[in-house]
Amino acid sequence: MKLKLSKRKRLPTLFLDEFKVAFPLWAYGFVRDIEDSNLMLDETAVHALAEVQKGFYRPPFSLKYKTVLDLGACCGETAWYYLKLGARKVYCVECDQDRVSILQRNKKVTGLNLEIIPEPLNLKHLDLSYDFIKCDVEGHEDILLEYKEYNGSLKPCVLEVHGKERKERFEKNGFRVVKTNAEDLYWIMNNFSDNLAQSTSKQDNIFVQYRIEKPLLTSK
Repeated sequence: MKLKLSKRKRLPTLFLDEFKVAFPLWAYGFVRDIEDSNLMLDETAVHALAEVQKGFYRPPFSLKYKTVLDLGACCGETAWYYLKLGARKVYCVECDQDRVSILQRNKKVTGLNLEIIPEPLNLKHLDLSYDFIKCDVEGHEDILLEYKEYNGSLKPCVLEVHGKERKERFEKNGFRVVKTNAEDLYWIMNNFSDNLAQSTSKQDNIFVQYRIEKPLLTSK
């Protein structure tokens, strides 16, 4: 971990090793947890963790003993986060073979309860048994709407949406924008109802950013 001044505002900022992704000082505990995790990460994974620590990818209910479907699992960084929140298991769907290798390494080194599915996203993955979906598949997220149209519903889901027309289609299907990136290249959206979203307080979100439960390990 390194402490540097941010380029824009010249404020003290935290950085992970050689990566150029900035974390605020108040995320020190979160960054320390990442360092202590022994995860192998790439630049994209660290960018994802920077979004994670802001709370955008966290469901408005407890994940304790629940199962997560991680579509576009990258290096397993969000899977690690959900297991730290108490999830029992994470299905990791990832088609990039370099990242699949990193996922397999991270599972072996950390002992996290991951089931790695080294395939492109398809409808059969959405038929697995799970409680929550995280989706970041770089423009292939339409499959979620296809599944919803066929089945009539979709489990609680947070996803990254690429393209304005696609964003509007998700809005018509009950999703709302929770973050727009600086260049409007993508939106983070979820389908949480207003009542469900209110069940997680702002104070609880701050608590999770600082101190997260010990991850569940794979049964020996």
